Amino acid sequence: MLYLTDKQLNKLSRHIVEILGGTFRWLPYVRFDYPDKYGTPFIKINDNGYHWIVNIDDNHVIIRSTNDTGKILYWIANYISFTIAFDFIQKKRKLSLLNRLLKKNYPELNERPAIWKKQLELIRKIDSNYESLCKEDIDKVLKNYPFEEWDI
Repeated sequence: MLYLTDKQLNKLSRHIVEILGGTFRWLPYVRFDYPDKYGTPFIKINDNGYHWIVNIDDNHVIIRSTNDTGKILYWIANYISFTIAFDFIQKKRKLSLLNRLLKKNYPELNERPAIWKKQLELIRKIDSNYESLCKEDIDKVLKNYPFEEWDI
């Protein structure tokens, strides 16, 4: 089976970042050269397919594999859109804390709902099918980790 090369996937992931309005940071969104110990996803490609590996302190925490190029592209888009959404909400939250001191309030900036709402808005720019897959992933998370009172 023919797979995209790491250079092709890297180019596509950089294109996804551009479409979503992200910035290229000192720490890449996804690595293709070697795994790091900071939790940045590393994609390894071999004869058995694509392997999504996340290391934290040199321990493999998450390992997923697929032969489906569409699935690995979704995983990349999903991760990048979540990261950009998270960064966006964190920046807004900093402004929110300042504005609360000035007697303004932003209840829409609660962590998970706000991040996921922004993520769905972003991932829709890549592919409407990705949006529905992302909603399914969010529903799985909510099933295992429902909102607490402080989330809503």
